[in-house]
Amino acid sequence: ALLAERVGAENVVSVEVDAAIAQRARVALDAAGYGQVTVITGDGVDGWADRAPFDRVIATVGVEEVPYSWVAQTRSGGRLVVPLSNTYQAPGVAVLDVAGGVASGWLGTPAVFMGLRAQRVPRPHGVYPDGRVTEQVSSTELHPYRWAGDRAAATAVGQRVTGIHKHYEAATATTGTQWLFDPVTGSWASVDLDGSPPPYRVEQGGPRRVFDEVIAAYRWWLDAGSPPLSQWLVTVSTNGQSMSLNTTHPPRPIPAAGVAS
Repeated sequence: ALLAERVGAENVVSVEVDAAIAQRARVALDAAGYGQVTVITGDGVDGWADRAPFDRVIATVGVEEVPYSWVAQTRSGGRLVVPLSNTYQAPGVAVLDVAGGVASGWLGTPAVFMGLRAQRVPRPHGVYPDGRVTEQVSSTELHPYRWAGDRAAATAVGQRVTGIHKHYEAATATTGTQWLFDPVTGSWASVDLDGSPPPYRVEQGGPRRVFDEVIAAYRWWLDAGSPPLSQWLVTVSTNGQSMSLNTTHPPRPIPAAGVAS
Protein backbone atom coordinates (compact mmCIF):
# COMPACT_ATOMS: atom_id res chain seq x y z
CA ALA A 1 0.00 0.00 0.00
CA LEU A 2 2.84 2.39 0.80
CA LEU A 3 4.51 1.66 -2.52
CA ALA A 4 1.19 2.07 -4.30
CA GLU A 5 0.77 5.50 -2.72
CA ARG A 6 4.20 6.49 -4.04
CA VAL A 7 4.18 5.04 -7.55
CA GLY A 8 0.55 4.11 -8.31
CA ALA A 9 -1.21 0.87 -7.43
CA GLU A 10 -1.21 -0.29 -11.03
CA ASN A 11 2.60 -0.28 -10.96
CA VAL A 12 3.06 -2.58 -7.92
CA VAL A 13 3.29 -6.37 -7.95
CA SER A 14 3.62 -8.37 -4.72
CA VAL A 15 4.40 -12.09 -4.60
CA GLU A 16 3.46 -14.17 -1.54
CA VAL A 17 3.98 -17.93 -1.23
CA ASP A 18 1.27 -18.50 1.40
CA ALA A 19 -2.18 -18.51 -0.22
CA ALA A 20 -4.02 -17.43 2.94
CA ILE A 21 -1.69 -14.50 3.55
CA ALA A 22 -1.92 -13.46 -0.10
CA GLN A 23 -5.71 -13.46 0.10
CA ARG A 24 -5.68 -11.37 3.28
CA ALA A 25 -3.39 -8.92 1.51
CA ARG A 26 -5.80 -8.62 -1.42
CA VAL A 27 -8.72 -7.92 0.93
CA ALA A 28 -6.74 -5.37 2.96
CA LEU A 29 -5.42 -3.57 -0.13
CA ASP A 30 -8.88 -3.40 -1.64
CA ALA A 31 -10.35 -2.03 1.60
CA ALA A 32 -7.63 0.62 1.75
CA GLY A 33 -8.29 1.75 -1.81
CA TYR A 34 -5.32 0.03 -3.44
CA GLY A 35 -7.15 -2.79 -5.11
CA GLN A 36 -5.18 -2.34 -8.35
CA VAL A 37 -2.04 -3.75 -6.72
CA THR A 38 -1.31 -7.13 -8.29
CA VAL A 39 -0.94 -9.79 -5.58
CA ILE A 40 0.43 -13.08 -6.86
CA THR A 41 0.25 -16.36 -4.95
CA GLY A 42 3.53 -18.02 -5.82
CA ASP A 43 7.14 -18.60 -4.88
CA GLY A 44 8.92 -15.27 -4.72
CA VAL A 45 12.18 -16.90 -5.78
CA ASP A 46 10.75 -16.95 -9.32
CA GLY A 47 9.78 -13.28 -9.31
CA TRP A 48 6.97 -12.47 -11.75
CA ALA A 49 8.14 -12.50 -15.34
CA ASP A 50 4.72 -11.54 -16.75
CA ARG A 51 5.18 -7.93 -15.57
CA ALA A 52 8.94 -7.62 -16.05
CA PRO A 53 11.06 -5.64 -16.42
CA PHE A 54 10.70 -3.86 -13.07
CA ASP A 55 12.26 -0.58 -12.01
CA ARG A 56 12.69 -1.78 -8.44
CA VAL A 57 12.66 -5.15 -6.68
CA ILE A 58 12.31 -5.11 -2.89
CA ALA A 59 12.63 -8.38 -0.98
CA THR A 60 11.15 -8.75 2.49
CA VAL A 61 12.70 -12.17 2.99
CA GLY A 62 16.28 -13.05 3.81
CA VAL A 63 18.36 -14.83 1.17
CA GLU A 64 21.83 -16.35 1.31
CA GLU A 65 22.04 -15.97 -2.46
CA VAL A 66 20.00 -13.52 -4.52
CA PRO A 67 17.97 -15.46 -7.12
CA TYR A 68 19.15 -14.45 -10.56
CA SER A 69 15.53 -14.26 -11.70
CA TRP A 70 15.25 -11.03 -9.67
CA VAL A 71 18.18 -9.54 -11.58
CA ALA A 72 16.92 -10.75 -14.95
CA GLN A 73 13.51 -9.18 -14.28
CA THR A 74 14.96 -5.76 -13.36
CA ARG A 75 15.61 -3.25 -16.11
CA SER A 76 19.12 -1.95 -16.70
CA GLY A 77 19.44 1.04 -14.42
CA GLY A 78 17.01 -0.48 -11.92
CA ARG A 79 17.69 -1.39 -8.32
CA LEU A 80 17.28 -4.35 -5.98
CA VAL A 81 17.04 -4.03 -2.20
CA VAL A 82 17.61 -7.45 -0.63
CA PRO A 83 18.33 -8.58 2.97
CA LEU A 84 21.25 -11.02 2.86
CA SER A 85 21.43 -13.84 5.39
CA ASN A 86 24.09 -16.24 6.58
CA THR A 87 24.15 -18.98 9.21
CA TYR A 88 26.83 -17.13 11.18
CA GLN A 89 26.01 -13.45 10.64
CA ALA A 90 23.43 -11.77 8.42
CA PRO A 91 25.42 -9.25 6.33
CA GLY A 92 22.48 -6.83 6.16
CA VAL A 93 20.56 -5.16 3.36
CA ALA A 94 22.28 -5.18 -0.02
CA VAL A 95 21.50 -2.25 -2.33
CA LEU A 96 22.26 -3.46 -5.86
CA ASP A 97 22.09 -1.58 -9.14
CA VAL A 98 21.55 -3.49 -12.38
CA ALA A 99 23.52 -2.96 -15.57
CA GLY A 100 23.94 -5.39 -18.46
CA GLY A 101 22.36 -8.30 -16.62
CA VAL A 102 24.64 -7.92 -13.58
CA ALA A 103 23.59 -6.52 -10.20
CA SER A 104 26.27 -4.99 -8.00
CA GLY A 105 26.37 -2.75 -4.98
CA TRP A 106 27.09 -2.41 -1.31
CA LEU A 107 25.79 -3.39 2.09
CA GLY A 108 23.35 -1.02 3.74
CA THR A 109 21.62 -1.11 7.09
CA PRO A 110 21.59 -4.23 9.30
CA ALA A 111 18.46 -6.36 9.10
CA VAL A 112 17.39 -9.95 9.74
CA PHE A 113 14.36 -11.36 7.90
CA MET A 114 12.70 -14.75 7.85
CA GLY A 115 14.58 -16.89 5.34
CA LEU A 116 13.41 -17.73 1.84
CA ARG A 117 11.82 -21.18 2.09
CA ALA A 118 14.05 -22.63 -0.61
CA GLN A 119 17.17 -21.48 1.27
CA ARG A 120 16.04 -21.79 4.89
CA VAL A 121 18.39 -23.61 7.25
CA PRO A 122 17.06 -24.80 10.64
CA ARG A 123 18.74 -22.89 13.46
CA PRO A 124 19.60 -24.63 16.72
CA HIS A 125 17.99 -23.17 19.83
CA GLY A 126 18.70 -23.30 23.54
CA VAL A 127 21.60 -25.10 25.17
CA TYR A 128 23.31 -27.12 22.48
CA PRO A 129 24.32 -29.60 21.48
CA ASP A 130 22.69 -32.16 23.77
CA GLY A 131 24.92 -35.13 24.58
CA ARG A 132 28.05 -33.25 23.54
CA VAL A 133 31.42 -34.87 24.21
CA THR A 134 34.41 -32.61 24.81
CA GLU A 135 37.33 -33.71 22.65
CA GLN A 136 39.60 -30.69 23.00
CA VAL A 137 40.13 -28.10 25.72
CA SER A 138 42.12 -24.92 25.12
CA SER A 139 41.95 -21.22 25.89
CA THR A 140 41.81 -17.90 24.10
CA GLU A 141 42.71 -14.31 24.87
CA LEU A 142 40.04 -13.11 22.43
CA HIS A 143 36.74 -12.06 23.99
CA PRO A 144 33.83 -13.51 21.96
CA TYR A 145 32.51 -10.02 21.24
CA ARG A 146 35.46 -9.41 18.95
CA TRP A 147 34.61 -12.27 16.57
CA ALA A 148 30.91 -12.82 17.29
CA GLY A 149 29.47 -9.49 18.46
CA ASP A 150 31.15 -6.95 16.21
CA ARG A 151 29.06 -6.76 13.02
CA ALA A 152 31.94 -5.99 10.66
CA ALA A 153 34.12 -8.78 12.02
CA ALA A 154 31.27 -11.30 12.23
CA THR A 155 30.18 -10.55 8.67
CA ALA A 156 33.71 -11.24 7.45
CA VAL A 157 33.86 -14.47 9.46
CA GLY A 158 30.51 -15.53 7.99
CA GLN A 159 31.94 -15.22 4.48
CA ARG A 160 34.90 -17.46 5.32
CA VAL A 161 33.23 -20.27 7.29
CA THR A 162 30.29 -22.39 6.16
CA GLY A 163 27.37 -23.77 8.09
CA ILE A 164 28.45 -22.52 11.54
CA HIS A 165 25.83 -20.99 13.82
CA LYS A 166 26.61 -18.82 16.84
CA HIS A 167 24.50 -18.29 19.93
CA TYR A 168 25.24 -16.47 23.17
CA GLU A 169 23.64 -17.94 26.27
CA ALA A 170 23.70 -15.44 29.12
CA ALA A 171 23.91 -16.69 32.70
CA THR A 172 24.00 -13.29 34.38
CA ALA A 173 24.46 -9.73 33.16
CA THR A 174 28.21 -10.29 32.98
CA THR A 175 28.65 -14.04 32.51
CA GLY A 176 27.60 -16.63 29.97
CA THR A 177 28.67 -18.99 27.21
CA GLN A 178 29.32 -18.27 23.54
CA TRP A 179 28.35 -21.34 21.51
CA LEU A 180 29.35 -22.33 17.99
CA PHE A 181 27.60 -25.23 16.28
CA ASP A 182 27.50 -27.00 12.94
CA PRO A 183 24.16 -28.89 12.87
CA VAL A 184 25.20 -30.97 9.85
CA THR A 185 28.26 -32.59 11.43
CA GLY A 186 27.33 -32.05 15.09
CA SER A 187 30.58 -30.17 15.65
CA TRP A 188 30.50 -27.58 18.42
CA ALA A 189 32.56 -25.23 20.55
CA SER A 190 31.94 -23.22 23.69
CA VAL A 191 33.74 -20.22 25.20
CA ASP A 192 32.96 -19.62 28.86
CA LEU A 193 32.79 -16.14 30.33
CA ASP A 194 32.75 -16.54 34.10
CA GLY A 195 33.60 -12.98 35.02
CA SER A 196 37.34 -13.63 35.20
CA PRO A 197 39.84 -11.85 32.96
CA PRO A 198 41.25 -13.74 29.95
CA PRO A 199 42.27 -16.32 29.00
CA TYR A 200 38.82 -17.85 28.46
CA ARG A 201 38.21 -21.60 28.50
CA VAL A 202 37.39 -23.15 25.11
CA GLU A 203 35.89 -26.61 24.60
CA GLN A 204 35.35 -28.29 21.23
CA GLY A 205 33.92 -31.54 19.91
CA GLY A 206 32.92 -33.21 16.66
CA PRO A 207 34.77 -33.71 13.36
CA ARG A 208 35.20 -29.96 12.75
CA ARG A 209 37.11 -27.61 15.03
CA VAL A 210 34.62 -24.83 14.56
CA PHE A 211 36.26 -22.44 17.03
CA ASP A 212 39.59 -22.77 15.22
CA GLU A 213 37.88 -22.07 11.89
CA VAL A 214 36.15 -18.98 13.24
CA ILE A 215 39.33 -17.58 14.77
CA ALA A 216 41.28 -18.21 11.55
CA ALA A 217 38.61 -16.27 9.65
CA TYR A 218 38.70 -13.47 12.22
CA ARG A 219 42.48 -13.19 11.90
CA TRP A 220 42.10 -13.06 8.10
CA TRP A 221 39.85 -10.03 8.58
CA LEU A 222 42.41 -8.42 10.90
CA ASP A 223 45.20 -9.08 8.39
CA ALA A 224 43.07 -7.40 5.72
CA GLY A 225 43.07 -4.23 7.85
CA SER A 226 39.77 -4.75 9.68
CA PRO A 227 37.79 -3.35 6.74
CA PRO A 228 34.35 -1.91 7.49
CA LEU A 229 31.13 -3.27 6.03
CA SER A 230 31.07 -0.48 3.48
CA GLN A 231 33.98 -2.12 1.64
CA TRP A 232 32.13 -5.35 0.84
CA LEU A 233 31.12 -5.43 -2.83
CA VAL A 234 28.15 -7.68 -3.64
CA THR A 235 27.80 -8.95 -7.22
CA VAL A 236 25.08 -11.16 -8.70
CA SER A 237 25.34 -12.50 -12.26
CA THR A 238 24.56 -15.62 -14.25
CA ASN A 239 27.66 -17.10 -12.57
CA GLY A 240 26.09 -16.73 -9.12
CA GLN A 241 26.65 -14.36 -6.20
CA SER A 242 29.90 -13.17 -4.69
CA MET A 243 30.90 -10.90 -1.82
CA SER A 244 34.40 -9.51 -2.04
CA LEU A 245 36.39 -6.93 -0.12
CA ASN A 246 37.17 -3.84 -2.14
CA THR A 247 40.04 -2.60 0.04
CA THR A 248 41.73 -0.61 -2.74
CA HIS A 249 39.13 2.12 -2.42
CA PRO A 250 38.32 4.27 0.60
CA PRO A 251 35.36 3.21 2.74
CA ARG A 252 32.02 4.23 1.29
CA PRO A 253 29.12 5.65 3.27
CA ILE A 254 26.62 2.91 4.12
CA PRO A 255 23.73 3.62 1.69
CA ALA A 256 20.18 3.79 2.92
CA ALA A 257 18.09 0.89 1.71
CA GLY A 258 15.58 3.12 -0.03
CA VAL A 259 13.76 2.62 -3.29
CA ALA A 260 14.70 5.97 -4.78
CA SER A 261 17.78 6.47 -6.89
